[in-house]
Order: sequence, then C-alpha cells, then structure tokens
Amino acid sequence: MPGLPPPPHPITSAASIWRLHWLLFRRPRFGFRYLRLLSVILRTYFLPQWGAAKRRRVMLDLELDHAIPYDQTWMDCYLGFVRLWQGSLGWMHRRFGDDALPEMMAFLDGMETLFLEARKVFARLDSTLGSRPGPLPAFESIALHAVDRNSFCFPSLHVMIVRFNSLRLAEAVRRLAGMEAGPGGEHAAELTFLERRAERITESILHVKQHSISDIPAALFLLYHLGGTGGIPMGDKAGDARFLDALFAGDVHGQRSRAYMAALYARLHAATAAGTGAHDALVGFLEGYEAEIGKLLAGLPAVAP
Repeated sequence: MPGLPPPPHPITSAASIWRLHWLLFRRPRFGFRYLRLLSVILRTYFLPQWGAAKRRRVMLDLELDHAIPYDQTWMDCYLGFVRLWQGSLGWMHRRFGDDALPEMMAFLDGMETLFLEARKVFARLDSTLGSRPGPLPAFESIALHAVDRNSFCFPSLHVMIVRFNSLRLAEAVRRLAGMEAGPGGEHAAELTFLERRAERITESILHVKQHSISDIPAALFLLYHLGGTGGIPMGDKAGDARFLDALFAGDVHGQRSRAYMAALYARLHAATAAGTGAHDALVGFLEGYEAEIGKLLAGLPAVAP
C-alpha cells in the first residue's frame, strides 16, 4: 500500500506551528524548557550516533522486514512526526490559551523522559538495520541517512513519540475541557486524528527502512513501563494491543507481522513479570536476538497460500 501525504488538519496546520514558535519568545519559561528538550535530544540521540562504528551493533533484520519493500511514497508520512508533536503543542494553546501551558510543560517533560530512558538501552547495546533503501532512493532518504545514522533503533523513539503524543493529548484535553475526551466527546475528532496519524507514522518506519518491525512492540513496551513517571501517561496493555492490531491492515504481510509484534510485546512483559527491569528486558532480548526471534517466528501461524 503506497504512503499518503499527511491530510490537512488544524493540529498540524501552519497556524498551530506558528503559535508554538510564537510562544517560545512570548513565554520565556516555556521557551527555555523547549530549548532544554532540544538539547537533550541532541545530546542523547543524534550526537552519540556518530560513534556507531566503534560499538557493537545488533543487526535487527528479519524475514518480516524484507517482506515490506522500500517505498519512498511513505517519506512525507515518516518525516511528519515532528510537525505532529509540535503542532499538538501549538494547537493546545490555540484551543485553550494560557490555561494549557502547564499541560504543555508536562508534555515537554514527557518527551525528555522518552529520550533519557531510551538512552539507558541505547548506551548499553546499539542496534541497526543491515538492509538499506533501494539503488535509487529519494533525495529525502539520502538526506535523512546523512543526519540520522540509523543507530539506536530498538526500541523505536519514533513510535514512542507518536504514541505518547496521542495519549498525552487525550489526558490534557480531558483535564482542560473538563469533560471526557472519549468517543462522542467535544474533541473526539482531534484525538482520533492523532491516533490514526500515530498508526500511519508507525507503519512508515518500516517502509522507509529506518527500523525493524521488532522496534515497534519494544517501543510500546518501554512506554508502558514508563507510565506514571516524568510526564508519561499510565500504561494500557489493552490499548497497546488495539494499536498493534490496527497496523498494516490490508497488507499481504499484515497478519503475520501483527502476530509477531504481539508475541514480542508479550515476551518482553513476561520478562518483567519474572522480576527483570524494563531496560534489562530490552537489552537481554537484544543480546540473544537471533535465538529470541527464532523462537517467536517459530510460533507464528503459517502464511496462507
């Protein structure tokens, strides 16, 4: 299925992006907090990637990844995740004014937590893909790989961010609007938009060959275990299951991919249930990656002829 450009929406509109950047100057405390987040992202994610050649890196490729071909039509979707979370902040202020600033500060706290906690895995064991885009990748792909060295894949921060974004906005809207933000609520359409964009962006990480399918359940697993700390919403296993079940609908590889992701998600939770910490569970899985995925793949249903 080809990728579609992100649809126009008030959350990702130029007005929402402009409002965010206007606030960086008009609300200095918020602006300083935003700059601190950018510093954390640079320090914990981008700069350490340049030392990848000196580290042991686990190659994450598996047969399910190869079943998903590189498709540059998904690049706009993939790159749209930055506009999504930035627009979410701007939209909150457009909708609720300065009353939203505490929620926006908490959002930045949560984003920082994601990078700091994911770094606890990345610093112990790096991961990447052996496969790269096809012989004639789009210019955007070439530029992307020049900046993002394709390290620190497991768990996927891309997935953690877009899932966090939809969950955090749901909590913020519920508090700010003083009502339920569920189906039929005043802001149900906006929250549904965020959930659908999170699903499509998650799919895009496979289509542009930035991640393995293993990185998706690993991301949801760590996000779940961070719930209730550092601005992260409480975890929801049932919600994670619904999220995974909505991915790759209609694709020929979809059923097997979803079964694998569900099995890996359950495998990681089983480790923590046995007393292993969440970060240790992720690193332990990576250390025995080939054997671990072999067990999971062996338990999947056969592909129908």
